[in-house]
Amino acid sequence: MLVAPQQFETLDEAFYWINRSFLTRPHEYVQFIRGSQGFCEDLVIPVKRPVTTLNLYEYAFNPKTKWKHLVRTYIDPDEYYRFWEQMGKVTGTSYQFRFKNKLSGNGPCLIAVVLKRNESGALWTRASIIWRTAELQRKFAADLVLIHNFFREAPEECKQLMDIQEVVLYLSQAFQSWRLVGPLVKRFCSWEEVDTSHDYGKRVVSNFQRIYAEPQPELKFAPAIKMQKFYLKQKRGELGHCTPEDLSLVKALEEIKRGR
Repeated sequence: MLVAPQQFETLDEAFYWINRSFLTRPHEYVQFIRGSQGFCEDLVIPVKRPVTTLNLYEYAFNPKTKWKHLVRTYIDPDEYYRFWEQMGKVTGTSYQFRFKNKLSGNGPCLIAVVLKRNESGALWTRASIIWRTAELQRKFAADLVLIHNFFREAPEECKQLMDIQEVVLYLSQAFQSWRLVGPLVKRFCSWEEVDTSHDYGKRVVSNFQRIYAEPQPELKFAPAIKMQKFYLKQKRGELGHCTPEDLSLVKALEEIKRGR
């Protein structure tokens, strides 16, 4: 089990810390490499508040085209509204929202939000967020924005039942791709800080020089092609801007319901 060395203030800090740790301290955080991915397991990150300011455009995630897809993948509208409607009736000390189960493939990446308290009738003061796995450098950012809006857009009567002061992020597995992280490295650390004494860091640097530095070679691997284009847009200062508050979980769910 890997436990973060401190409790972070926000989801942003947790996101930057784990991505930076993979790049600068792979001897401690990259437990094994499979293909183009470095992995760690049973990662625990404590956070004070489930809030973030991440701009998803900066992490090669286009919220205009991907946000509703993300919401549809993870959340059933009826289950979402049922969760909030039943909150006031719960008598126990824990209460779970289960994200949609994915029957094909390996299962869903994001599994559940668990609210906790010390006694019946008290405010919900703690939460655990549970993942099966997460792609740290990109899709994890989108998951964190989803969690931010899950709490931000709770019905007002349910907000009065919560005073979340501690959140624990638990990732059964987490990975960062040495093939795809190159264009994002400077968001987490300087290139000089990447630890090339470890095979993972060595691959991050050599792969960046080989496929992202101009002139870029033609590739057949679609995710790398996407990151090549992202890198060039980033260099030209053409990335969009989108705050978590610009995205609405509730609005997306209502559009999904109408589209049934």
